[in-house]
Amino acid sequence: MRIGFLFAVLLVHTPQVIAEISKVIVDLPNDVDWVKVSDHSDDDTYLREWIPSGTSIEDTSWLIVEQKLSLKKKTSAKRFIKNMMKLAQNACTDVSYNGPKKITVEKYKTYWVRIFCANQHNKPYGLVTEQRVIVEGKTVFVITSELRTAPSSVAGVFTLGDNESPKAYFERLKKSAFVAIESVRIIADPGP
Repeated sequence: MRIGFLFAVLLVHTPQVIAEISKVIVDLPNDVDWVKVSDHSDDDTYLREWIPSGTSIEDTSWLIVEQKLSLKKKTSAKRFIKNMMKLAQNACTDVSYNGPKKITVEKYKTYWVRIFCANQHNKPYGLVTEQRVIVEGKTVFVITSELRTAPSSVAGVFTLGDNESPKAYFERLKKSAFVAIESVRIIADPGP
């Protein structure tokens, strides 16, 4: 009886080891024909970008970005995403946010935010950006789904294009959110 109790105590007090993230996979919406427009990698970093076929990086209405960054010092997903929110304030005429919100996947704490940009400086459009951040030590994975909108004077207030209905726009917004919130898969290294 005493051995069973000690074993149970050891299980309760044994710290759980979280497997190291080996990669993050983003499942792109399958109802869009995606074209990879960049795929750059170094030792510990990479940048991959996709846009719908038939568009260019300058005129696309949707951009999906997957990044792996290597930082000089540790940070948290929440701290990193709050810094991204501050950067958006400097890049836009007006900004509003939904989030940040914590999303726990297995034992990994990740954060998501939606950033509304009324008009990006020096660009002819506004943005709705869904961003998901996963941090492990000094490694940061950032998944961004960016919808370009007609510019406006107030963040989150939209003027739809001539060829887009409100229903179609909100469907696109829902799919963009799905990319950042639901389609991200964390692949852990099984270790030794």
